[in-house]
Amino acid sequence: SDGLENFRDPDDDGDTVPTIEEGESSDVDEDGLVDYLDADDDNDGIPTEVESNWTDDDVDGDGSPNWLDLDADGDGLLDEQEGQKDKDKDGVPDFVDPDGIYSNYYRGSGGQCSHVTSSSVSGTWLLLMGLLGLRRRR
Repeated sequence: SDGLENFRDPDDDGDTVPTIEEGESSDVDEDGLVDYLDADDDNDGIPTEVESNWTDDDVDGDGSPNWLDLDADGDGLLDEQEGQKDKDKDGVPDFVDPDGIYSNYYRGSGGQCSHVTSSSVSGTWLLLMGLLGLRRRR
């Protein structure tokens, strides 16, 4: 609790998603707890605060925000299965890392994770794309 009465609190459950965005009566996961008071709006085992903590609110570009999307990265694996672990140790949890390597050129919305810096993989990708572009110009 942040000490604010709910009617004065812009984020009643403290999950970083404003109450007004979560809606007064919305209960996406149908667990009997309205989203503006629910710490895990989609009931996938990953707190809404964690799922909403990315510069790209919709990593896979499907129109559903990460915290309401059961497969936030669109890789075919449910967030509940992937969890918050980071198998490839790139600083990006698997539930928002579609191929194990979060790319600046992701096929969805093109968003970039705020927790990741450039990697050698991204540099290699840029180099290859540049070489292909040079080859086509000749």
